[in-house]
Amino acid sequence: MTRPIRIISHRCRGYGERENSLAAFTKALLSDVDGIEIDCRITKDRKLVVHHDASYRDALGRKHIIKDEPLHAALDNGRMSLDTALVLFAKHGRGKFLDVDIKAHGEEAQLVRLVRAHGLERQVVIVSWIGKSLEDVHALAPELRLSLSFAPKVWTSHRTGGTRGPAIRLPFLIRKRIVPLATVNLCPLTKKTSPSASIIRRLQKRGLEIVVVNDDTVKENERLVKLGVYGTMTNDAPGLLINFR
Repeated sequence: MTRPIRIISHRCRGYGERENSLAAFTKALLSDVDGIEIDCRITKDRKLVVHHDASYRDALGRKHIIKDEPLHAALDNGRMSLDTALVLFAKHGRGKFLDVDIKAHGEEAQLVRLVRAHGLERQVVIVSWIGKSLEDVHALAPELRLSLSFAPKVWTSHRTGGTRGPAIRLPFLIRKRIVPLATVNLCPLTKKTSPSASIIRRLQKRGLEIVVVNDDTVKENERLVKLGVYGTMTNDAPGLLINFR
């Protein structure tokens, strides 16, 4: 039976494991989700590691800055390489899609090589707040699907993805149609807010499919279904799967 909305596991949360970890990713892979979202950053030796924030704390509470340490150190402290994630997805991700969210610009060519090396061009979606990263990926691999993340009413830097204040218009990448977008990821400003019906319809009129991030309740997702939203990127995929089958 086709679900009325695609369930996407946000950072592999909701499985009782640390987000973006190997254990969490494995559990998400073996679950009934439609898609999985992970984040990638660049290490000191220019390798891609799966992590959301620019830093993390190890088991002893010591702070590590990802861009200042080599990949092997991040792996020793429990991080997962993007290559490992793609190997597992190629093996166990049949029928699913994988959103890879670029958090730092500069290694788009390496990312494209990894996706192609594992034969995942049809299953991977490249996501970013950084418009330049999506431009670079499209120039290198026009066959890959792209998704722009943005928060309605927040103006985002096209080059860095950093936020700079209240927005008046849609993001530059959408207004200028610089690259073809498969989806747009709408992120809430706070945990208590959700994208309005008006912004969703505004984007749909441009022919864009919408993924809403962090709307985890059944009631809110029922609203999204009525609005014809493509997917929900949730922190509680196991819970939503019970209600949306």
